[in-house]
Amino acid sequence: MKKIAAILMLSFIVMISKGQSVLTQWYWSVADTATFTQASVGKGTLAFVGNVYGGSAAKWSGGVKTGTYRLSTTNYPLTNDSSGSTGTVFSTSTIGNYGIIVSYYFKNNSAASRFHRVKYTTDGTTWNTFKVNSSNAVIDNVTSGGNFQIDTVNNILSDSGNSTKTYFGRFTLDFSGIAEVENNPNFKFFITPVFGPGDSAYVPANAAKTYVGGNSTNACLLSYDSVTVSYHSIFPLPVTISGFSASLLSGSAKISWHAENELKIVNYELQKSTDALSFITINSSEVNSSRSSSYSINDALPIGTSYYRLKINGIDEKSSYSNVISISKKASDKLLSIYPNPVLNSLTLSHTKAEDGAIIKISTEDGKAIAHYSVAKSAIQTSVDVSHLSKGNYILIFENKGENVATKFVK
Repeated sequence: MKKIAAILMLSFIVMISKGQSVLTQWYWSVADTATFTQASVGKGTLAFVGNVYGGSAAKWSGGVKTGTYRLSTTNYPLTNDSSGSTGTVFSTSTIGNYGIIVSYYFKNNSAASRFHRVKYTTDGTTWNTFKVNSSNAVIDNVTSGGNFQIDTVNNILSDSGNSTKTYFGRFTLDFSGIAEVENNPNFKFFITPVFGPGDSAYVPANAAKTYVGGNSTNACLLSYDSVTVSYHSIFPLPVTISGFSASLLSGSAKISWHAENELKIVNYELQKSTDALSFITINSSEVNSSRSSSYSINDALPIGTSYYRLKINGIDEKSSYSNVISISKKASDKLLSIYPNPVLNSLTLSHTKAEDGAIIKISTEDGKAIAHYSVAKSAIQTSVDVSHLSKGNYILIFENKGENVATKFVK
């Protein structure tokens, strides 16, 4: 039996990006150590990794920030220990949002590491280094004389190592080129101090000082404010997608959808994934009509679960994505059998043993439902009267205890 997570008959208005809005933001306006982990705007939390701890009790001495206070963190590793494994994690869901951008004000004291790195996860477990380049990382040196820099070879953000003082700056990292970050309930980013490039020891932010780990009075201190996750605001594009579904058909996946009002749509890209994170385009379908069209694509299925989504491309060169659907295939699965085929007035369907609530559905090739029939419990064959159907091609779907399998027949 082929198992499909769901044959989804969902209608939705496709949205595309325009402008930029705050999704989640952390800032600190009072010295409150009880609630400082909760986001000030939107829904999100922060947590510390390793032995790091902190609180919102330190005031800014100057500059333009959102809150009066800043999050101050300490108890970082000793000089030859744990590069890139301790720090602060910020978590928020990006469901329904695209074009994600992260920004934060940052200050390190004289004894702190000069270098830090940003990592992120989209599954809540695996951490990836954010790879900085000249187009996705921007630094605003807020204080006069500040000289924060980016190292695109080692993916490091750094202070200048000024010999007399330290500064604070604003970092903006553009995640919009990472599709897995978008529309994701598990997005987290991790700010962590790291060794200098090619070194095994932390380099102090102030070149005249010495890096100090632990929690002494003069130990490494990293501070943050206005930690912000923003997204591109959205407006509806006049296309309605319905019946985006996956069904098993002769060992392959049949992906179908129906679209209306396609005046501003160029084409649809069907994208596939084996982990629901990294998608590749496997088919491109040009728009059939400016009013109403149905689409159907067959795709060979490997053993296991496959995930699909639509990338909808507009005439203004902007794109958006549908919901993700899935379908599973097991090596031991058996197909449905219909006899006779073509059918005259009645067909006999051979299937696996029916459980309570099992049903048979018949639809047209473009997914339009025609009829459904109850199946007797424990039956392995079911007769179906199709005398009322017009001549043509049809899809029969057998739903049994949350599992679905489909096959074609001709009337």
